[in-house]
Amino acid sequence: MKLCNILLVFVMMALCACRSDKLVIFAPSTVSVIEDEWIDDPSLVPLAKEDIFYCGERYRVVGDFNGDGIDDMALSLGECGGMRGDFSGYALYLGRADGKFKRVGEIGAYASSLRVEKLWGWDKPDRLWWQSRMGGSRSYIHCAVVSDEGVKKEGALYVYGLGDGGTALGNSLVTLCSQRGDVDLRVEKSKTVDGIVTWHP
Repeated sequence: MKLCNILLVFVMMALCACRSDKLVIFAPSTVSVIEDEWIDDPSLVPLAKEDIFYCGERYRVVGDFNGDGIDDMALSLGECGGMRGDFSGYALYLGRADGKFKRVGEIGAYASSLRVEKLWGWDKPDRLWWQSRMGGSRSYIHCAVVSDEGVKKEGALYVYGLGDGGTALGNSLVTLCSQRGDVDLRVEKSKTVDGIVTWHP
C-alpha cells in the first residue's frame, strides 16, 4: 500500500476516534520558483562566514525528486539543527543532465526524513515527503510535488508524535514516514578545508 493511502487511513481513524491526538490537516499551497537560472553545483561553493545562515558545515540530500532520472538536491542553508543536527532550512534544486541546477523552492526539514514516493502512471508525478519539528513533541509531516514551476505542497499533517510525550497515533505516523521511500536518497555532510568543499556520507 502506498504511503499516501496508508496516511489517509490514519487520518480517517484520527478524525473518527482520536481527536485527542490534535491531528490537523493543512490545505495545499504553492511555493513559487525562487531563481529562474541554471547554475553550477551550489553545494561546491563554501558558505561564507558572514552569511546570515552560517552555522558551520552543511547537509545535502541527493536523489531524483521529480522522476526524470536525474539527481536533484536539497541543500541546507546551514547546520542549525536542534536535537538532530540535520534539521535546517533546505533549498531545493532540480538537476539537469549537464550538471547544472535550478533552485525552485525552500522547505524546513530533517535531511534524514526526506522520502520520494512514486505514483505509477504517466499523469501522476512523484511526491516528496518530509518531516519538520516545531518543538517538544509537535511535528509536521509534509507532502509536495517538486517541478521546474516550483514546490507545490499537497498538504501537511500536524501531529504530536516524536517519542517524547507524543501520542500513539502521532508516533505511528512519524514512524511510518521514516520508512524507506521508493527512490534511493543520499544524505551527506560537507567538509570544507581551505575553501574546498567535499561531501561525505
